[in-house]
Amino acid sequence: MRNFQNLQHQLAVDRTLMALERTLLAFIRTALALLISGATAFYVSQSPWIHIAAGILVALGFATFIAGLVRYRRRKKTLGAFAAAADEDEE
Repeated sequence: MRNFQNLQHQLAVDRTLMALERTLLAFIRTALALLISGATAFYVSQSPWIHIAAGILVALGFATFIAGLVRYRRRKKTLGAFAAAADEDEE
């Protein structure tokens, strides 16, 4: 029975890690879309207002990427600490 609980715990950790990775990829995809949209708007338009909006989009793209990376690292660190504590409890 102990091996089954150990397996359940490990599978739960693996599922959570995969969910974290999917979320990071979604952040990266969103950041790239913002960056590409901003760069395209900047190069296509001649309007200074559009250039300002493009700059905002590019800045949001970088901010989204950084936020996703920070979120991923924090959650992964928390998950690692939780998994280590659970492993100590089982022994």
